[in-house]
Amino acid sequence: MKYLKIAVLLMFFILPAVMPSVALAVDPPASTPSVTNVHGFGYLIEEGDVLIYGDYDIPYTTLPDVPANLTYTFRLLDSDGNEMGAVVPYVYFDYGYNTGAFGLYFDGAVTFGGDYTIRISQNPAYFATPQNYDYAISSSAWSTAATHEESQTELAVAVISTAERLGTEYSTGNVTINLLESGLTDTVLSSPLGETYFRGAVYGIQVMAPDLFMYQIIPYDSSEDRVWGDNQSENYTGRYEGTDIGTGVEATGVQFGMTGTAVMALAFAFPVCLGFIIVSAKKFHKTEPGFLISALVVLMVYMMGWMPAAIFATIYQLCGIYVAYVWFYARG
Repeated sequence: MKYLKIAVLLMFFILPAVMPSVALAVDPPASTPSVTNVHGFGYLIEEGDVLIYGDYDIPYTTLPDVPANLTYTFRLLDSDGNEMGAVVPYVYFDYGYNTGAFGLYFDGAVTFGGDYTIRISQNPAYFATPQNYDYAISSSAWSTAATHEESQTELAVAVISTAERLGTEYSTGNVTINLLESGLTDTVLSSPLGETYFRGAVYGIQVMAPDLFMYQIIPYDSSEDRVWGDNQSENYTGRYEGTDIGTGVEATGVQFGMTGTAVMALAFAFPVCLGFIIVSAKKFHKTEPGFLISALVVLMVYMMGWMPAAIFATIYQLCGIYVAYVWFYARG
């Protein structure tokens, strides 16, 4: 019991002297931290929202043992010095130090195009003399996008530019960092490296700039009933309108007293389908392969605008009836 009391007393007298030296363990940066390529975007998710996005540089030649999300904070200040919001560096490359991206999103508290300052502040728990580094957001940093879609596109362009710089920065002779890859129609964030980094650095980026991602989740709007029309059918029918092919088809239809699409269906589609069915019956001793190919032929002819929508719908209804017959009756 005597030794226990001595140990408790030592804790009260020795720990306070030791803790400051442990807490203040981070050296000053190699040079002045900074933010660059700052952009202000509006109407990314909803009307009235604002995203302050940019690159940062917290230069360290020798990386501290404490990650940057504990030692540094990015703050947005208004013209009166009031803090509007804050975010910490995302720890991914170099423990969060050196170069990276950051984003501060607001859903109404920040005025688009206002007078604001970005402050990089050091955590007093890790620096003997914590410093603040202020950078005013210039008027040219605010987006000129006029629509929701344009704003999302501008953000995507800014992120791609950052990804290219970071890829160059962190690639070495033996290791290449690719934060981007080619998508179906455009450049997107690489998976998982690019997607993981930017989703951590800019919370909600997958919603604010969905074009940056190969796979997207698009919510289905069920608030209103869908009104079905025949616009697409009319597009197919008028595919060759005004061309030599269209003129020839219509002229042929006039000769037989019917529409050009009906003539093409009778003169081209039906003979081709009949040929496949006959070949299938002779070669395979059954007609099902011929019917399957004929279904594709009918679909392609309709999309070419060479079959009336009524005939196309009738054929596919008969196909449905035949499939039901084969499945429920002929199998027994």
